[in-house]
Amino acid sequence: MIKTRDRVVTILNEVIESDYAELNKLEISDDEKLRAITSESMVALIFVTTLEDEFSIEFNDDEIDIAFFNSIDYLAETVDGHLNQ
Repeated sequence: MIKTRDRVVTILNEVIESDYAELNKLEISDDEKLRAITSESMVALIFVTTLEDEFSIEFNDDEIDIAFFNSIDYLAETVDGHLNQ
């Protein structure tokens, strides 16, 4: 079974490949990629909606803050919190 964290990273990379390909040219960590997409609001929005669709969840507006885009681990925990409700 694929861990939530791994699925989040896969989704992040797919969204970047599709909508922000120049970011893939940089050798940066997954956390840095996550932070970088906040500079492109449409990419960030696509990422959030893709997560919601993939996991069949809906984030509350107050959850989508700077911490949300700061750490893959934090984001995976947030997703897991929704899945365990």
